[in-house]
Amino acid sequence: MIAFEKSALTTRVVNPFLNFLEIQSSRKAWPLVVLGVSLVIAFCCSIPYYPAVNEFIQSPYGQAKTWWLEHPLQSVPVEQFFPLNERHIGYNEGIASHLDKMTFRVFLPLLNQVFPFGIWTLVAACHICGVLIFCLTYSVVKQATGDGVCGGLASWALAATYAGQWGFHDYYFGDAVPVALLMCAMATRVPVLAFVFVIAAGLSDERAVFAGPLVGLFWGLRNIEQDGKSQGNWVEFFFKFLRGAWSVWLALAAYAGFRVFCRLFTQISSGTSMLGLLDIIRGRIYSDYPVLFFKVFEFLWFLPLYIFIEKVLKNDKWAIAAGFLILFAAVPSFLVWDLDRSLFYLLPGIWIFLFLWPFTLKSLRILLFGLLSGNLLWFFASSSVLRKIDHFFSGFLGEY
Repeated sequence: MIAFEKSALTTRVVNPFLNFLEIQSSRKAWPLVVLGVSLVIAFCCSIPYYPAVNEFIQSPYGQAKTWWLEHPLQSVPVEQFFPLNERHIGYNEGIASHLDKMTFRVFLPLLNQVFPFGIWTLVAACHICGVLIFCLTYSVVKQATGDGVCGGLASWALAATYAGQWGFHDYYFGDAVPVALLMCAMATRVPVLAFVFVIAAGLSDERAVFAGPLVGLFWGLRNIEQDGKSQGNWVEFFFKFLRGAWSVWLALAAYAGFRVFCRLFTQISSGTSMLGLLDIIRGRIYSDYPVLFFKVFEFLWFLPLYIFIEKVLKNDKWAIAAGFLILFAAVPSFLVWDLDRSLFYLLPGIWIFLFLWPFTLKSLRILLFGLLSGNLLWFFASSSVLRKIDHFFSGFLGEY
């Protein structure tokens, strides 16, 4: 990393650009500039197709989703929209399975009671949260690094990925909402607000509950003094970990208690159809890896992976804990068909590793600039040899 800092490319090209950003980051309007550039990158990389919303509304799937938005905490009558004798047609079986699991995802239906626009409530919420994710990325990264330049580079690098653009293309699921709520829980320093945000995220999608411990780790890393990160035995480490983010753990426990109460004392239930099928595991091994795994965050995956390996070699307890929590948060990705959507919930896990960055602030800026450049160059097929290689191997894997 030090050698790269002194390279000719860094000295002549990267450093002048980073110095320019440092000057700009001292201005009051810098956060707005970061947001504006993030939106330009996201929309230039992939322009949303809004006519698809009207097509969706008229489909049985859209009608079922509208019913769900209008009936909070009720099981969707799937057979009414997808009769059993039609489940074998196209993607109907997968759609029906998705609708079967919507009962406890009540945040958006409750929001629709306040703003009753049906599917457009979902679309608008995703767009707002897509914008919010960029703002929160800047805030969270700046908290972790104390540097506005790093915050801007991270937000732009995210905007050039599937994860950064998904909120503006999601007309069906609403994933940007729980992810934005998780990021809100990371950005706030008020425990009560963190509790509310984590609960709301869990009531938007169960995958947010699996990602909740990542938010807890972020709080723990932020609240524990630097000297205490790697010292002490595992018992002391565990209690510091719990104490640093008590509101997050309490929120996760409250959500679990709510689900247990509903199961034992009410008639409300949620389906589990098509969860953990052997065909899903086969798909992960033979089709999805490495293409779908890589596409969610593209080169941003390098950030936690690099720091994790470097820290594990030094037996750093926080890095080891982060690795286990990310594996735990990734569990739903291996149980359901939509891998890329599930991996989107690992966004908090990307940024918590910034607390563990082992080198200088300048080196982190250079790395984030490199990740941004990689994501931008990777997108344009005509200017990226890597993209052509990706297309070749993707087509090869698809044939088998």
